[in-house]
Amino acid sequence: MGRKSRRIKGSLLLVFGVICALLMPATAMPAAAATAIVQPGESIQAAIDAASPGTIIVVKPGTYHENLLIDKDGISLRGSGAGQTILEPPATPKPFCGVGDPNSPSGGGVIGICITDATFEGEEEPTINHTVTDVHISGFTVRNFSSDGIVFFGTQNISTRSIESANNGGYGIAAFVSSHESHTGNRTYANHEAGIYVGDSPDARAFVSGNTSYDNIGSGIFLRDASNGQVFGNNVYGNCIGIWILNTGGGSGAMNWVLTGNTANANNTACPAGEEGPSFSGLGILISGGTHNFVVANTTNDNAPGGDTLASGGIVLVSDPEGTTTENNRIIANRAHGNEPVDLFWDQMGRGNLFLANHCGTSDPEGLCH
Repeated sequence: MGRKSRRIKGSLLLVFGVICALLMPATAMPAAAATAIVQPGESIQAAIDAASPGTIIVVKPGTYHENLLIDKDGISLRGSGAGQTILEPPATPKPFCGVGDPNSPSGGGVIGICITDATFEGEEEPTINHTVTDVHISGFTVRNFSSDGIVFFGTQNISTRSIESANNGGYGIAAFVSSHESHTGNRTYANHEAGIYVGDSPDARAFVSGNTSYDNIGSGIFLRDASNGQVFGNNVYGNCIGIWILNTGGGSGAMNWVLTGNTANANNTACPAGEEGPSFSGLGILISGGTHNFVVANTTNDNAPGGDTLASGGIVLVSDPEGTTTENNRIIANRAHGNEPVDLFWDQMGRGNLFLANHCGTSDPEGLCH
């Protein structure tokens, strides 16, 4: 075959290939996420209500006086940055998540952003209608709400990032009955409960990392009746308790947490006794009734009680208020100095707790420092 024949044959094959490509069904490409823009003076809630799953809602800089409800899946709510996109209480709040009902989880107060599809009816336990999934919130300041700043209730695959949650009457950021959650790079302070809370979640699969939580009338990070997660590289100070793992004996447990690389210094605020427990102050890391947790390579310095407290110290292991013992925890290679009355404390009520290679000065019982 001559060169000319080969060129003709090659041209015919190219044309044939182009025709086939045009006639073949197009391969489906991932659809671009829908985006909604909210400008100052517009309603964020209206954008949420109009959004379909997968929508990214971008909120421009400004101060918005709203309380919000996200009760659908696949919503990404993105502010323009903490200190730029600010959410504050409205004069007349929407009736979301138990507003006005003192028996609701919010205590009747106003939550800044509530992520749930649940029914709240008086003293009855809330009914979760469906598990809200794939909701992600970032780049907001949420402040001055009478209840919590941001609450997830009955959710899965959720996240907060670069949130400032401050001076709220309850938690800064909280998740109840949830799993597969991530809270990273947030700043929570001056709240009247814990800055960051994970609770009532037997399989939380939580990742709590790179947060700063301080001056809260509660814990910097509070893990109550929740299991399975990582708490890594957080800085908590000026709280009543830096990081608290608590099992109240309700069946969910408080186990399989890995705490590493956290700094919990000078948590000396005094939390008075209340309906949920005794007085606390001066605690860096506290495990109450928790089991099979790893506390490795953390720093807990200068924690000293600023008022009445059930216990205090750098790292403290005690039974929970109902008498559940703290067992099979690993306290390894932590640094603890200048804590009062001691750097490490264990009430010796539980079995299998291991203290190894901790750099500290004082312990009760003696011999826990190396």
